[in-house]
Amino acid sequence: LQHTESAVPVTAAGFGWTRGASPATLERLYPTRALRAAEESVVSLVCRVEEDYSMVCAPTLQEPRPPADFEWAALEILTYYRAAPKAVDGSSTVGRLVLQRLQFKME
Repeated sequence: LQHTESAVPVTAAGFGWTRGASPATLERLYPTRALRAAEESVVSLVCRVEEDYSMVCAPTLQEPRPPADFEWAALEILTYYRAAPKAVDGSSTVGRLVLQRLQFKME
C-alpha cells in the first residue's frame, strides 16, 4: 500500500460494505490467548479496495501497538468484507484507500 496518508476513515469515505464478517466468524477469530486473558484491543488498518471489491489491508503504526494476534485477527476479518461498487457520489470505490478500526471487546 502506497500513499497511505491519503486514506480517509471508512465512516467518511462515502460508501459502505455489501458484505462483512458474521458474528460467528468474529467470535471464531477472536484471539484465543486474549479470550483466556479477557484482553481487549483496537486495531487500525489502512485498506485499498480491489477490483473485486475485496480489501487489501495493512496495520497502521499506532501507539501502543496492539498485540500481534489481534493484528492477525483484524487482517483475517477484513478478508470477509466487500465494498459497495459505488460511493454515494456515484464514483467507483475501486482503488480507494480507507482507514478501518476494528475494536475487539469481550461480551
